[in-house]
Amino acid sequence: MRYDNNESNLLRRSDHWPFLQNGVPAVWFHTGLHPDYHRAGDTAERIEYEKMTRIVRLVHQTSWNVAQGDARPSLQEMGSRPRS
Repeated sequence: MRYDNNESNLLRRSDHWPFLQNGVPAVWFHTGLHPDYHRAGDTAERIEYEKMTRIVRLVHQTSWNVAQGDARPSLQEMGSRPRS
C-alpha cells in the first residue's frame, strides 16, 4: 500500500489522518471528487450502486487478505511525512 499526500489534502481531513501521523497503518478507500461533493446537490440519487457494490467487494477482499496474512501491516516511509 502507498501513502499518498495528495494536493487536495483529502486524507488530512479524514478520520485516518491522526493514525497515519502517529505511525499507525490505515487504509482509506475513496472514489474521487465530483462537482457536488459536500454540497446541497450531493444527494443519495447520485450514488452509483453498481460501482458501490464493486467498491464494497474490493474493501471486503482487501480486508480479508490483510486479516489472513502472516505479516502485520506497517508503514513504509516515502520521503518526509508531514506531522500537521
